[in-house]
Amino acid sequence: MQEPTKPERHIVSKGTYVANTGKKAVLTSFGAAISLAGIAILALTLFIVVRLLWTVRETGAILGLVVIGTVIVILGGLSCALVYYGAKAMKEGKALDTGIPLTRSNTGDLPAVDSLVRASHEPILGQENVLLRAAQPGQETPPEQMVRPSAPPEGRQEQ
Repeated sequence: MQEPTKPERHIVSKGTYVANTGKKAVLTSFGAAISLAGIAILALTLFIVVRLLWTVRETGAILGLVVIGTVIVILGGLSCALVYYGAKAMKEGKALDTGIPLTRSNTGDLPAVDSLVRASHEPILGQENVLLRAAQPGQETPPEQMVRPSAPPEGRQEQ
């Protein structure tokens, strides 16, 4: 018997992680707000219907029943739609995978294809002329596919 594997979360840049987390929070909050608005409109609809029924009972106006039906259809449909789409947005927000932000502690978990390597005996600074290759074991990378490291921004030193 094989053990079920856990779904792997992908490693993303910190900017992507923040953007995905923000999107998740907005979708969930927006969905909750829309659902609450739908529930409030439903409560308002019930109040209006009861009030109109009371008026129809007191006056005996048949036209009031048409108004009641119209109110139920319009506001009831609106409130149901708001609750439905709010729940859908919350479900979509909860299902959104934010990924794991890339940090020094999890760089070893990156796939070899996504990693650039430099010979360890090379100094870190002054590497503008050195080409980097993808970390693919047993495979020589053509020079056209290699990249040059970018210099760190001024005022910031590499550690």
